[in-house]
Order: sequence, then structure tokens, then C-alpha cells
Amino acid sequence: MKISLKNVGYEYPTFENNKNGIQNISLEINSHKRIGIVGHTGSGKSTLLKLIKGLLKTQTGEINIDGKIEDIGYIFQYPEHQIFETTIFKDISYGLKKLKLNEKEILKRVEKVMELVGLNKDYLHRSTLNLSGGEKRRVALAGVLIMQPQLLLLDEATVGLDPEGKKQLFKILLAWQKEENRSFLFITHDMNDILEYAEEVIVMDKGKLLYHTSPSTLFEEYSDKLESLGLELPECISFLNKLNKNLKEPIKIQGIMKEENILKVIENRIKRTVTN
Repeated sequence: MKISLKNVGYEYPTFENNKNGIQNISLEINSHKRIGIVGHTGSGKSTLLKLIKGLLKTQTGEINIDGKIEDIGYIFQYPEHQIFETTIFKDISYGLKKLKLNEKEILKRVEKVMELVGLNKDYLHRSTLNLSGGEKRRVALAGVLIMQPQLLLLDEATVGLDPEGKKQLFKILLAWQKEENRSFLFITHDMNDILEYAEEVIVMDKGKLLYHTSPSTLFEEYSDKLESLGLELPECISFLNKLNKNLKEPIKIQGIMKEENILKVIENRIKRTVTN
């Protein structure tokens, strides 16, 4: 599913938290991509996702979707905003009602998506009122994935998750994406998520699109700008930048910029220096 935005703008009413929305956004979102979206609070990240999903109506410009809006799934920041049925089975299967499937097919689909998000069959008839934060996130995700979207939009879905919970969430998303070469866009305040999971990154600032590039290019060329926006760099990038300021020959990272690659290059430089 490909999406094109051309000069898209949206402004909230002045009484609505003084949000400024977004202004004159133009970008292309290609199929089979993992795209992270970052920016300070109020920069327009959530507004952008809501416009793509159709939760907000475009005021200026146009959004063209190569597919159906129903093929776009949306995960809210707080799973409580998506869970409303009394049992996990009822909540996950709710969207299937309009498909007129028989009970056997519904159960099959529910069990399959529960397995994908890491919930065993014992959860089927459990109450939705007695779940941990991580379990709520999995149920909310399952309720969206069961509709078999081609594009998934996640509005700060990792908020409240501990490092292991976040790791498991992205493991689920990567497995889901790989199954049929799907795409997902995720908003995050953790730049380590961008470094680890994103193939492309969109940077928003005051309602405008600042950058749309690869994580490697972003951190190599725009680290100073990111810090000026109050965006904390990944720990390994911050370390590399500080190290390079004290080296006559700065360390360059070839290929994909990942923490393990950066540490390996630094290790090799140290070995070479010691040998010489």
C-alpha cells in the first residue's frame, strides 16, 4: 500500500489545547516499509497519522491511498481506548461481525492472531478488566491485526512498556510485517527505536516536515539539529559523536547504522590503533 500526501494541512480549533496541527506536508510512503516518526510534543505526529487513517478530515491538500482506507489499522497510545468488550474473545473478534463468518472460522482467526501476539488459548474467555498493561496492548493489537490490514499506524504504542515489553511488541510487528510484506508507521520518543527498527524516519517540527530520510543519514548529518529540537540521540550515536570530536580521523559507519555495527567499528579502530 502506497500513500501520497501533497500540501496537506490541518488546524485545530483554537480552544482545543492550542494545537497547531500540521502545515503543507508533502511526502511519499512506499509499500513494505518500517517508518518511525519523531518530533517534540505538539509537532504534529499524531495529527499526521490521524489524517492518513481518516480520523481527521483533511482541510487543505490531498491524500491519495493506493488501496482501501479499511486496509489501514490504527493503534492508539492507550490500549484502554480500544478495548471495550467484556472478554478477550469478544473484543478481538468484534470487527469480524460485519464479515458474516461462521463461528468456526471466527474462532480460527482469533486463535491465529492471539498466537501471533503471544496470547495462549487460556486467555480466550478471560475478562478484559483484569489485564496487565502489556496484556492490554496485545489484545488491542490483536483486535486490529485480525482485520488483516496492509498498513499499521501506531501512535506511541510503546508508552508504558518496559524494555522487554517494547522488545516483544516490535518482535510481533516484525513478524506480522514479514508475513505478507506489510508496512507500519510508528511514533516514538525513543530514538533508540528509530536506530533499531526503522528503515526510514520522518522528523516533524512545529507542524512541518523537517526530514524524511534513512536513520543512518539522519544521525550522520543532522545530529546537532535533532539535539537542538530536544530529541535525545541514541546512546551509541551520542558516544560516537563525542568520540569523533577527539579523533583526527573521525570514525565513519558504512552501511546500516546499528548499535552492534557501531561498536564493532570502534572496536576495530581501537585494535588498529593499539597494533600501530
